[in-house]
Amino acid sequence: MKLELHSKAVLSNIDSPVIFTDKEGLVIWVNPSFERNTGYALDEMMGKKPGAVLQGGSSDPDTIKVMSEAVKNGEGFEVEILNFTKEGKPYLASINCEPVRDEKGRLQGFVSIQPVINRRGKRELRQLKERSKVLQAVFNHANVAIIIANDDMQVVDVNPAACRLIGYSAEEFKSMKVMDYSRSMTQAEPLWDEFMEESIQVGTIELLHKNGSVVKCEYNAVANVVEGLHLSVILDITEKERHLLDLKSKSAELEIANADKNTILSILSHDLRSPLGRLRAILDLSTDGAISQSEFQELSVGLSQNLDANKNLLDNLLFWAQSQQKGFKAEKEDCQLSHCAEQQLVHFEAEAKAKGIELRASISKNLKVRVDPNMLELVIRNLCNNALKFCSSGNWVMIKALKEGDRIRILVEDNGPGIPKDKQGEIFKNGYSTKGSANESGSGLGLSLCQRFLTLNDSKLELSSEEGQGSSFSFSLKSA
Repeated sequence: MKLELHSKAVLSNIDSPVIFTDKEGLVIWVNPSFERNTGYALDEMMGKKPGAVLQGGSSDPDTIKVMSEAVKNGEGFEVEILNFTKEGKPYLASINCEPVRDEKGRLQGFVSIQPVINRRGKRELRQLKERSKVLQAVFNHANVAIIIANDDMQVVDVNPAACRLIGYSAEEFKSMKVMDYSRSMTQAEPLWDEFMEESIQVGTIELLHKNGSVVKCEYNAVANVVEGLHLSVILDITEKERHLLDLKSKSAELEIANADKNTILSILSHDLRSPLGRLRAILDLSTDGAISQSEFQELSVGLSQNLDANKNLLDNLLFWAQSQQKGFKAEKEDCQLSHCAEQQLVHFEAEAKAKGIELRASISKNLKVRVDPNMLELVIRNLCNNALKFCSSGNWVMIKALKEGDRIRILVEDNGPGIPKDKQGEIFKNGYSTKGSANESGSGLGLSLCQRFLTLNDSKLELSSEEGQGSSFSFSLKSA
């Protein structure tokens, strides 16, 4: 395939890396942006397949297969893949490859444009890293054991509760396989094979403590919570087995621990599984990109949506983790309602605008309540988030407050689809969640947190809803 001089001139001056290959996929030309971004000169790339030079062990094999099959069939493709510069630094490339044909439709070769993440992307990645610290804190402070292993049953990571459970240090764990701390190897291997087939597994197993004692456990396990990594949440039930006579009191403790376990499992295995799969590759980036604003727009929209969703989820998760601590209580003070409401409206402005939903507030400036301000913000934020989740273009969401004697009732109302009568009792259950009007997902944690925090502030959440006519969530607080 011959490149016309004017084609080279045009493609030499664009900001994104460009590669021309022949019909076998072998490089015949790259532009200067490609050389700057990857460190590979044209003469180093000539006659080679781009993937053979740019891809490494962390590049997704399924994506590589898609590209290879497309070239083999003379077809174009659009993919995202982790590539590596000449210095070995990873970068995420969004590749758009198209076949080049002559006037008779015969395949001549391929041209691909490969934009990379720029400085703006790196700023957002830093924000993601900060939020990932919150998730790590939950992992470290959970009161149930969490063990992560790879496809070969090799332990990759454990939390402190797992170390306490069977007596090994984190470093000792990482030199072990799952069967090494299972009492019966003949039991461990079939369970693992079944687990890899079914993706989710629940059951009991006996583990060997470092001191030789047997620890009987319940476990929930999820395969591929991140590609190639498998998570198990394990609860020690030895005491329950030993003290059957004290079953009633122990049952209450196990019920609380089981609720904690199920909440963590639900969030890690479902709500964070998809975004973590994408963010895992992005977080590996350590190099600047050079693409235009229009080229980056599509990537940044998806990244911003992930950031917003993860922020709300991690905020809820952090508050939930704090609420599990002994001695946790409401720190009440006088709060101005209108200020709190306005803050939440500002927080949701962009999301409301994107969905075509009007935000309203009707709260007198002189209304004050006695409440824990952080808990009040979380309650209003979750109620607004739920309303926006289910409303569509043309709907409105309103925050308002009414005086009721020595108390003030706060309402978050909307004129959205409403909630069916048979579902109104379900929505307050921990872990219950349905898809929003734009297919948004949730953790099922928000309303149960609201109810818990309102109880600590001498209140409760109430619902009034008619299907097709909207919903109203309300609660009352003592006037300040």
